[in-house]
Amino acid sequence: MKNCYEDTRLSVIVNGVATGFYKGSRGLRQGDLLSQFLFLMVAEVFSALMKKAERNGLISGFKVKSNGTPITHLQFADHTIVFLDANPAQFTALKQILIELQQITGLNTNLEKSSVIGVGDAASNCDKCARVLGCEVGSLPINYLGLPIGSSSRRISIWDPVIDRLKKRLASWKRQYLSKGGRLILLKSVLRSMPIYYLSLFAIPASIANTLEKIMRNFL
Repeated sequence: MKNCYEDTRLSVIVNGVATGFYKGSRGLRQGDLLSQFLFLMVAEVFSALMKKAERNGLISGFKVKSNGTPITHLQFADHTIVFLDANPAQFTALKQILIELQQITGLNTNLEKSSVIGVGDAASNCDKCARVLGCEVGSLPINYLGLPIGSSSRRISIWDPVIDRLKKRLASWKRQYLSKGGRLILLKSVLRSMPIYYLSLFAIPASIANTLEKIMRNFL
């Protein structure tokens, strides 16, 4: 596998003629299928280091119930959320984990794009914890994977992005070039795909449901 990304050779076509091959010096090419597998391997290294720190009592994570499995981190694609107590000692342990990860994989964490976010009473110690890592202090709610995490489910405004996307997809000019059957199929497709992602976290208010229905009814 090491040979797959160390022996990368590229060629540039000029006026329809290949100019010969040259050796790549920055690892895998963009879109290389092997890159996804390598990314998962790096993610597994980080997970193993976090689990080891939890077993040694350096970090605590949180438990959904008293006798449940401790959750120290969640990963989705290149997004990672780490759960710690608002204790500078645990953030020092996390910093050491990131240093070990860099030594093992050669990848450095960009802390400038990271932030420490306190939940409840823990928000008062965020400044001390953030200084340990050298990152910024954030606050809830945050936009994570397209969802407003930490927002109240009763706030009507959290549904504004769904309404805006629905209006853009059902632009008025499309009505002029689609048959009634085509408009109906488009409505069903939008209805199934857009609100459902939000519904996985929030209960939809009756007023929002009526607004979405009104937009689609007018389009039809």
